[in-house]
Amino acid sequence: LEIPHYTSGPYGEIRAWLQEEIERTRIKRQIKAADFFAVKKEGQFQVGFLGQPSTGKSSIIKALSHAQIKVAAYAFTTLKPQPAIIPINGIDFQLLDLPGLIENASQGKGLGKRILSVVHNVDGIVFVMDITKPFEELNQIIHELTQTGIIPLKNKPAIIAVNKIDLLENPRNIEEVKKEFNEYKIIPISATQSKNLSQLKDAIWEMSGFIRIYSKGDMKKPIALWKGAPVKDFASKIHKEFVEKFKEAKIT
Repeated sequence: LEIPHYTSGPYGEIRAWLQEEIERTRIKRQIKAADFFAVKKEGQFQVGFLGQPSTGKSSIIKALSHAQIKVAAYAFTTLKPQPAIIPINGIDFQLLDLPGLIENASQGKGLGKRILSVVHNVDGIVFVMDITKPFEELNQIIHELTQTGIIPLKNKPAIIAVNKIDLLENPRNIEEVKKEFNEYKIIPISATQSKNLSQLKDAIWEMSGFIRIYSKGDMKKPIALWKGAPVKDFASKIHKEFVEKFKEAKIT
């Protein structure tokens, strides 16, 4: 307002710059930015890896998938969900490397509500526990999920991956973990040394509740169905019109 008559020279340049900034701001206000936490669901089953910071979630997923996921020795390396696809028994599973969940996450601390909103939509959960840390860290995670009603849910299976067993001095600590969290399947692993990763994959498969069905035309690529699924579900996976014309099936 103090330089209305300057249209050239330094003051004119400042005035033109301000007008550009005002117009840019008007445009930005009309744009709805997508939440950078949003994850497109891919594969047949989505698994969220959840734990406190520095438990080794990124290292585990990188070891399982060979995806280019950032791994570092400091806390909060992962700032948003990082997806990776791995095949298990011929079926694609999507693994989500989630940021560390801390105490009072359900009240919004440390991006807590955003993380929990992603966890609410996953098909299954792998709690990642650092065996060198107190059990209370994992209990706190489970408490936060209980506070938001994510668990206990029958359709939200969960297992516990006890990481860094290569640093374990007393093997009896694993038995203590099993006793403390007896309602969960426990898989002791070491991401850095690739120990028991095949057992972890088997546990994820078991958690999914899938069965594999092969069509006569393709005996290499199975179709994943839930245990107890009717033949109609398999037919619908082939094509919706196939279901309408379907009469009978030969099963072996």
